[in-house]
Amino acid sequence: MAKEKAAETKKTAKSKTKEKTKTAPNKKTQAQKKKNGGLMNYLRDVRQELKRVSWPNRKEIYQSTLLVILVVGFFILFVGLVDQILIQIIKLMTASLTGGQ
Repeated sequence: MAKEKAAETKKTAKSKTKEKTKTAPNKKTQAQKKKNGGLMNYLRDVRQELKRVSWPNRKEIYQSTLLVILVVGFFILFVGLVDQILIQIIKLMTASLTGGQ
Protein backbone atom coordinates (compact mmCIF):
# COMPACT_ATOMS: atom_id res chain seq x y z
CA MET A 1 0.00 0.00 0.00
CA ALA A 2 2.81 2.37 0.87
CA LYS A 3 4.53 1.48 -2.41
CA GLU A 4 1.36 2.36 -4.35
CA LYS A 5 1.10 5.76 -2.64
CA ALA A 6 4.76 6.46 -3.31
CA ALA A 7 4.28 5.54 -6.98
CA GLU A 8 1.23 7.84 -7.22
CA THR A 9 3.07 10.76 -5.67
CA LYS A 10 5.95 10.25 -8.10
CA LYS A 11 3.51 10.26 -11.03
CA THR A 12 1.80 13.42 -9.83
CA ALA A 13 5.17 15.08 -9.24
CA LYS A 14 6.30 14.17 -12.75
CA SER A 15 3.06 15.42 -14.29
CA LYS A 16 3.36 18.71 -12.38
CA THR A 17 6.90 19.25 -13.63
CA LYS A 18 5.78 18.46 -17.17
CA GLU A 19 2.94 20.98 -16.83
CA LYS A 20 5.35 23.61 -15.57
CA THR A 21 7.68 23.07 -18.49
CA LYS A 22 4.78 23.17 -20.92
CA THR A 23 3.34 26.39 -19.55
CA ALA A 24 6.64 28.25 -19.32
CA PRO A 25 7.19 28.50 -23.11
CA ASN A 26 3.51 29.40 -23.58
CA LYS A 27 3.87 32.29 -21.17
CA LYS A 28 6.97 33.41 -22.98
CA THR A 29 5.30 33.34 -26.38
CA GLN A 30 2.24 35.15 -25.02
CA ALA A 31 4.48 37.84 -23.56
CA GLN A 32 6.27 38.15 -26.89
CA LYS A 33 2.95 38.44 -28.72
CA LYS A 34 1.80 41.15 -26.32
CA LYS A 35 5.09 42.97 -26.67
CA ASN A 36 5.30 42.73 -30.45
CA GLY A 37 1.63 42.96 -31.36
CA GLY A 38 0.39 45.25 -28.62
CA LEU A 39 -0.58 48.07 -30.95
CA MET A 40 -2.23 45.75 -33.43
CA ASN A 41 -4.18 43.98 -30.67
CA TYR A 42 -5.26 47.34 -29.29
CA LEU A 43 -6.46 48.58 -32.68
CA ARG A 44 -8.30 45.30 -33.30
CA ASP A 45 -10.03 45.59 -29.92
CA VAL A 46 -10.97 49.20 -30.62
CA ARG A 47 -12.50 48.21 -33.94
CA GLN A 48 -14.53 45.45 -32.28
CA GLU A 49 -15.78 47.85 -29.59
CA LEU A 50 -16.79 50.46 -32.18
CA LYS A 51 -18.92 47.84 -33.93
CA ARG A 52 -20.85 47.38 -30.69
CA VAL A 53 -21.58 51.09 -30.25
CA SER A 54 -25.16 52.22 -30.76
CA TRP A 55 -24.74 55.23 -33.04
CA PRO A 56 -27.49 57.90 -33.15
CA ASN A 57 -29.49 58.39 -36.32
CA ARG A 58 -29.74 61.67 -38.25
CA LYS A 59 -32.89 62.84 -36.43
CA GLU A 60 -31.34 62.30 -32.99
CA ILE A 61 -28.20 64.20 -34.01
CA TYR A 62 -30.30 67.10 -35.33
CA GLN A 63 -32.34 67.28 -32.12
CA SER A 64 -29.27 67.11 -29.90
CA THR A 65 -27.49 69.81 -31.91
CA LEU A 66 -30.53 72.08 -31.77
CA LEU A 67 -30.81 71.58 -28.01
CA VAL A 68 -27.13 72.44 -27.50
CA ILE A 69 -27.46 75.61 -29.58
CA LEU A 70 -30.54 76.71 -27.63
CA VAL A 71 -28.94 76.05 -24.23
CA VAL A 72 -25.76 77.89 -25.21
CA GLY A 73 -27.84 80.82 -26.49
CA PHE A 74 -29.79 80.93 -23.23
CA PHE A 75 -26.61 81.01 -21.15
CA ILE A 76 -25.10 83.73 -23.37
CA LEU A 77 -28.15 85.91 -22.72
CA PHE A 78 -28.20 85.06 -19.01
CA VAL A 79 -24.51 85.81 -18.43
CA GLY A 80 -24.76 89.00 -20.52
CA LEU A 81 -27.75 90.21 -18.49
CA VAL A 82 -26.07 89.45 -15.16
CA ASP A 83 -22.92 91.19 -16.41
CA GLN A 84 -24.84 94.34 -17.30
CA ILE A 85 -26.63 94.37 -13.93
CA LEU A 86 -23.34 93.99 -12.07
CA ILE A 87 -21.74 96.76 -14.15
CA GLN A 88 -24.60 99.12 -13.19
CA ILE A 89 -24.29 98.17 -9.51
CA ILE A 90 -20.52 98.80 -9.57
CA LYS A 91 -21.04 102.17 -11.30
CA LEU A 92 -23.54 103.20 -8.62
CA MET A 93 -21.20 102.13 -5.83
CA THR A 94 -18.18 103.92 -7.28
CA ALA A 95 -20.23 107.05 -8.01
CA SER A 96 -21.39 107.23 -4.41
CA LEU A 97 -17.80 106.85 -3.17
CA THR A 98 -16.42 109.54 -5.49
CA GLY A 99 -19.24 111.99 -4.85
CA GLY A 100 -21.18 111.52 -8.06
CA GLN A 101 -18.37 112.20 -10.49
